[in-house]
Amino acid sequence: MKKSVADVIGLDWRCDIAHARANLGERTVQGNVDPTVLLGPQEGIQRAVHECMAAAGPTGHILNVGDGVTPNIPEENVAYFVHLATQQKQSHSQEQSDLAVAAS
Repeated sequence: MKKSVADVIGLDWRCDIAHARANLGERTVQGNVDPTVLLGPQEGIQRAVHECMAAAGPTGHILNVGDGVTPNIPEENVAYFVHLATQQKQSHSQEQSDLAVAAS
């Protein structure tokens, strides 16, 4: 994958995102929350989103489920996943802004 000319590499949920990031360098990665997490309680969804984003690092990551959303996943859980992703993105943007201000 490292020799690929693709701008973004999509990762299946079974792929260790931290390992992939280490091997791909600055390339943007997409993924890779286990889609079955969306069948469970919100606490599990929240934990999976947090773990994925922490492992992926602060930049060059598009949060997504690693193998698509299946028809049996409750829509409210998908909405919660999107809500968490948006919150995490906003939180990260604020942290970056704070760091830039502190550095100046």
